[in-house]
Amino acid sequence: MIPEPQKTYLLEFLEALGADGDSFVVAGAQAMKFHVQGARATKDVDFLLDAVRLRAEAAALAETLNRLGYAAVPESRNFQFQKAIPGSREIMRIEFMAPEELKREGDFRVDIQSGVHARACTGGSVALVESRAHALAGKLPDGRPYTASVRVTLPHALVMLKLLALDDRYRNVRGPREADHDREEARTQWTLSQS
Repeated sequence: MIPEPQKTYLLEFLEALGADGDSFVVAGAQAMKFHVQGARATKDVDFLLDAVRLRAEAAALAETLNRLGYAAVPESRNFQFQKAIPGSREIMRIEFMAPEELKREGDFRVDIQSGVHARACTGGSVALVESRAHALAGKLPDGRPYTASVRVTLPHALVMLKLLALDDRYRNVRGPREADHDREEARTQWTLSQS
């Protein structure tokens, strides 16, 4: 399943979210690990967010991230956050996505809460609905055992998301400044899916 030390810090994040964690759905390669034995390893965690619900919550996601030691990845425009994992050379990186229909006009970002955005995700509404809760057990950074309930996108919705993302990247929907990056990402993702 999710490798260490990232699993420990994912559990830490889920514990800090408390009941709001139900608005976070694991998508991407980490979600595949819940469904396919030996799925490709990545170290970042992609979350599809229930943006409507989070906008109505009193909890301050930016404060939670800050308290846990996360900082926004500078070029991400507040939808990717990371922190160094103590005692290792590794980082814990999380990325937020939300349904495309909620994005700002003329932008690829979705407003979530003050200081936190998500990247617009084509097919995100379907993937939010097509998710199920899974138990994730391990230890928190202080060594305490902890089991979290985490929502994970179902396999058929993951395939749909990946195909839509590849199409977006290939067609360069983010504009000329991102053209080379997006096409290279599409080629890389296609190559990885073939191995």
